[in-house]
Amino acid sequence: MGWWLVSLDEPDQRFPHPLFPYGIWDPTNLDRQIWVTTPSLKLAAEWGHDPQPVKGYIWDEQSKVLEGWAKRLIAARDAAGAADPALGKPVKNMVKAAYVQGLGMLGASKDNEERANFTNLDRHRLVIARSRELVLRKARRIWEATGGEEGGVLPVAISVDTIVYASDEPDPANAWPLAGTGRPHEQLDPHKVGYYKPERSGLMADQLPYLTHENGSDRKWHGKKILIDPAELA
Repeated sequence: MGWWLVSLDEPDQRFPHPLFPYGIWDPTNLDRQIWVTTPSLKLAAEWGHDPQPVKGYIWDEQSKVLEGWAKRLIAARDAAGAADPALGKPVKNMVKAAYVQGLGMLGASKDNEERANFTNLDRHRLVIARSRELVLRKARRIWEATGGEEGGVLPVAISVDTIVYASDEPDPANAWPLAGTGRPHEQLDPHKVGYYKPERSGLMADQLPYLTHENGSDRKWHGKKILIDPAELA
């Protein structure tokens, strides 16, 4: 595991660039040098990019220092999901707060006196990079499973752990590209960690300004805030 200084090359416009931190390509980034993690570098190579590291920093010794913490949180969330929904939801919310705030503390500024003892930017960025890699791999698998070059389903947008698809089906559970395909590990599950869950829907007309960046100059998708829970339409 390590950090590598590489030059950005042309992306596959169908997917976010695996090396570009925000995922949305800007032509001015061509040949720009940035630091990336080993998971990002590995994914880029698998997707046909040719990142040539200029230099890097690697760790000779490695250990899964966060594994025990993560396993306890996953077990707690899975147990909550199997419980009565009315009782399980508060537990899942607390588990989510624990890992979101825990990772946030790893990435806190060392100038923050209350959190300085927890700060570890290397670990924080490696976790974020690994998470982004898994999301991109999921989108690619869906594209391949639905036809790939012969008309596979591509995402409209990707933001953190959210993958957005266009569909004429208002129910996000039925709009999931792999719904009913008999691939159990690729199905939706609102209770298990690592599984995607149906979330929200909206009209494409309302999303267009966010997809064309009319409502923001940072080239990120901000349209999630106007999506709604389908249950609210019932």
